[in-house]
Amino acid sequence: MAVADIMESLQPAIQRLKVAKAEEVGIDTLRERLLQENASGQHVLVGRSEVGIWTSVPKPAENGSDQD
Repeated sequence: MAVADIMESLQPAIQRLKVAKAEEVGIDTLRERLLQENASGQHVLVGRSEVGIWTSVPKPAENGSDQD
């Protein structure tokens, strides 16, 4: 489950910034707790989404002019 994975990777920063203590997050049981809550049918769990884009910039003419 992506949410639990993200929380696990963020846990050092969460503790360092004093957002939550390790025992409050309960990372060892977080994945199972999220799955149980979602399975109860009373919650909506939205996973992560990513968007990527790629482009290129034309190389300028060697003579310094953009015209042919």
